[in-house]
Amino acid sequence: MVDQHGTKQQKKQEAVKTRENAFQRTIRDRNSGSTYHTAAQRQGLPGSSVWHRQHGRKSRAEAHEHRKKLSSIEEKELRDGLKELDDWGIHLSHAIIVGRANDVLQEREPVCLA
Repeated sequence: MVDQHGTKQQKKQEAVKTRENAFQRTIRDRNSGSTYHTAAQRQGLPGSSVWHRQHGRKSRAEAHEHRKKLSSIEEKELRDGLKELDDWGIHLSHAIIVGRANDVLQEREPVCLA
């Protein structure tokens, strides 16, 4: 759990993870015999969202994965590399970040972000 002083991105990631866990618990309840409405209400989720999720609708992150230039794994690789540079005391300018992102992309295919 991220403390109250976490970054905005950390708080957002924690909220997404919490919501996904609530969906999983709701679907387990639903599979054990509860109605969509009852199962969703227990977790504080809209019943229609649970119905759609159980009938094949993807989560927001999964639904928009194809729009991203970097996959989630590539983003993590980039983030870890940038954090390492920052730990070494290197100032992370926009040019450095874009350059590193392009390096990650070129490992996959010759494409440029900028």
